[in-house]
Amino acid sequence: MKDNLKTKAQLIQEIEQLRDRINKLQTAGNPNSDKKEPSDQNHLNQVEITDSKKAAEALAYKLMMLDNILRTATDVAIATTDMDLRITYYNPMAEHIFGYTAEEVIGKTVMEIHMKENVSPDRLERAIDIVRQTGEYKYSLVQETDNGPRHLNSRVSSILNDDGDMVGFCLFSRDVTEKVLSDQILEDNIAMMNSSQSLAHIGSWEHDLITGDLIWSDEVYRIFGEEPQAFKATYEDFLEFIHPEDRDLVNEAYTGSVRDDRDSYDVEHRIIRRESGEIRIVHEQCEHHRDSSGNINRSIGFVEDVTERKAVEMKLYDSERMYRLVTENSVHGMYRVNADGIL
Repeated sequence: MKDNLKTKAQLIQEIEQLRDRINKLQTAGNPNSDKKEPSDQNHLNQVEITDSKKAAEALAYKLMMLDNILRTATDVAIATTDMDLRITYYNPMAEHIFGYTAEEVIGKTVMEIHMKENVSPDRLERAIDIVRQTGEYKYSLVQETDNGPRHLNSRVSSILNDDGDMVGFCLFSRDVTEKVLSDQILEDNIAMMNSSQSLAHIGSWEHDLITGDLIWSDEVYRIFGEEPQAFKATYEDFLEFIHPEDRDLVNEAYTGSVRDDRDSYDVEHRIIRRESGEIRIVHEQCEHHRDSSGNINRSIGFVEDVTERKAVEMKLYDSERMYRLVTENSVHGMYRVNADGIL
């Protein structure tokens, strides 16, 4: 876009130069002029006039197209200034975002507009210094509007002539409010998911079979005894956490389900936490997703820490087993009554 804006200024200058050249040639070739030219020279002048007119028309067309492109840019505000920061161009999207018409601002300096908006002059000076040093300056801005905050991502860049000298500045501003709000909703949903998973001791994971990428939620890390997102997990890392006696079973459950083109798998196994050596029992469920050709390309699963539940189940089992042993081997009769003494 910076090159386009430079070209626009060049086109205007070149058109004016061509018009001057055409006028001079027409005067030189005019039979009514005081100075008479040889017929061959007149012919050459007429050819040059024709070529110059065609070039001028081509440049005018390019200028019209460039202006239309800049004016119809519906997602980016564009404004340009000269080296004195006097505004020279201001497209309709700039009018919409900043609330001023082109007629109101063209010819005025950026400082005059900033004074109306109570913008600190230090910010402008800092931005211009950075553009002079690096060629561009990026910043984000939040505007307060009647419809709520408007989030803008902006960039100020230099405009250069053919010799590489800076001749002005260009501002590009894009309204990113929808993206900011979407990102915030996504962050809130992730935070809510992590909180829910932490309470339920259930983590989620996703494995891309094409790239090999494995993503764990925070709770998966906690279940495995690690700090959330402490490292980028891989399938090999996952296998290392599994109890050696269960490792082949789990690997076969996953790879076998992919190999046999099944939609899911379900497995229960032990893991060993690296720091403490503690053994935990987890229950895993996985569903495979397919591409447009029906091939498995992604796996999404859940892992639940069932250690405490298994301990309770084991105690209940032991209690029931003991009760059966007592009742089946007792030489005395046994009966049970409720609180009212009824059998």
